[in-house]
Order: sequence, then C-alpha cells, then structure tokens
Amino acid sequence: MENNIKVARVHRSLSWLYWVLSVPFFALLAFAWMRDAPPNLLVVSFALPFAAIGMGAIHHLVANAARLGKPGARLASLALGTLMLFSFPIGTIIGVYLLVITANWNIQQASPKVAA
Repeated sequence: MENNIKVARVHRSLSWLYWVLSVPFFALLAFAWMRDAPPNLLVVSFALPFAAIGMGAIHHLVANAARLGKPGARLASLALGTLMLFSFPIGTIIGVYLLVITANWNIQQASPKVAA
C-alpha cells in the first residue's frame, strides 16, 4: 500500500475520533449549563466540543488531500504529526507513526486513488 493512502487512513481515523469525542463534550456543556456552573467552566465546556469538531475537520481535509496525493497534504501531515507529539502518550505514538509514513511518502510516485 502506498504511503499517501496510509497517511489518509490515519487522518480519516483521527477525524472520526475527534468527532466522536465531541459528543461527550457537548454533554458536558449541557450539564454545566443546567447546573448553573461558574463562568470559567462554561467557557471551557463551550470551547471543547467546537475544538474537537474543528480538529476533526482539519484531519478530514488532510485525509482527502493525502488520498489524492497532493503535495500540500504531506506538509500538513508533517505539521499535524509534529503537534501530536506533545499529546503524551497515545498522541505521541500516533504522531511518530504519522511522521514516519509521511517522511517515506514520495510525492512523485503517489497515485491519486479515490477508494474508500
């Protein structure tokens, strides 16, 4: 399997993970709102679900571009993989894997595949 397809699959999985995680964050927001929580907790519980949805959207866009073999997707994947190194321990493992397969991704040989 070509490395751009592997990169696309990792980003697609991460996008779904972020979107699934946004559901309990919305539940936290509803719980904090109903319990008349302090304002700082309301701000945090309001920001978490939208941050998760935003990160899911970014990973989804990079996955689509990587599947098509676009050079910008390689750069974005390297940037996201580097940022993931700071989320210890699971994000570090995923970030290292993402950096390794992205570094071995040869842009000239990446064929555009639109398989699911």
